[in-house]
Amino acid sequence: MFDGARRMIKNKEVVSWAREVLYDLLTIPTDSGNEEAGIMYLLNILRELGYTDIYLQAVSKNMRNLIVNPIKSPTLVIASHIDTIPILIKPEIIDDYTIVGTGACDAKGSIVSILLALREIEELPERVSIVILSDEEEGCSGSVKYVEEFKPKYAIVMEPTDLNIATSGYGGLEMNISLSLEYAHPNIDADEHGGELKRTITSFLEDFTRLLSSMKLTFSIFQIKAVSPGFIVPKECEIKVEIPIPPGVNPFNVYKALIKAFSSEDTKIEATEISFPFKTEDTIFMREIRRVYVNTYGKNPRFTKFPAWTDANNFALAGVKPIIFGPGTLNDAHSMREKISIKDIVDAAKFLIGTIKEIKID
Repeated sequence: MFDGARRMIKNKEVVSWAREVLYDLLTIPTDSGNEEAGIMYLLNILRELGYTDIYLQAVSKNMRNLIVNPIKSPTLVIASHIDTIPILIKPEIIDDYTIVGTGACDAKGSIVSILLALREIEELPERVSIVILSDEEEGCSGSVKYVEEFKPKYAIVMEPTDLNIATSGYGGLEMNISLSLEYAHPNIDADEHGGELKRTITSFLEDFTRLLSSMKLTFSIFQIKAVSPGFIVPKECEIKVEIPIPPGVNPFNVYKALIKAFSSEDTKIEATEISFPFKTEDTIFMREIRRVYVNTYGKNPRFTKFPAWTDANNFALAGVKPIIFGPGTLNDAHSMREKISIKDIVDAAKFLIGTIKEIKID
């Protein structure tokens, strides 16, 4: 383990500082499109830590990325995002090492790991940049804007991976599905009126599930909407779904298969977002990541797939070679149980310190 990392884990002041900063961040609402107050808070902390080479990159009228050491072609960029979903659970310090709150693990805990690393190293090498991105949860425009202007070779994108190393990540296929029904009296037997809503939806979802299962895919439902003008079975139902697309699968092929199977006069399917999965196979990068991980933790990393879209997908699409790493578990994200351990945040910072100081990827 690197000397700086040894000192961090034994230093109660470091733990207290990390807990305070994370709690502050969680009390600042930064849902997508509303990140500015959080960006300003981070800017102030970075200046207190002595970092002055900072660029606030405009993403849109109301959104900015924060970049430390904003060189145009860094060898390595360490990235995370400050935006969250709308607040589901308010921040609360449970004990010295546990904090709950929307954004705790996705991904403000990762931002605190970055700040801890910067606090320890005091100065970034010329070849390394840090970027805190906006708009990951909604329009994904923060990472798009960053890779338009900057061309890093490698990226560590911080998301909750339980401190594992994800060398690949899922894409996604989001769709609106419209089912046309018939107006009918709700109390009339559905066998006499084909417009009975429940059976129409149930039948479609069963067939939809069966086809995706045959392709070894799953889906989630975001919304089912059917509006009635009165005591009447509605004549239309809208369903919004998302299909995670694993590495090696082309989302367009999935979309075409669904169109072929289900598109008809009564069933309309429209893709609203299509994103490709990615896989990083760079031998030098993986060797160095493994070496730093072993030096930091005394064990080999567990290489995994990240089962959701992240900014890493946009980096990969732009030709950058990313991995995903960070404290916390994705199982807790976007839920009423979202929490993170300060110990995990400190452990993630130790890996970042080792990476920044020791990685050999020039």
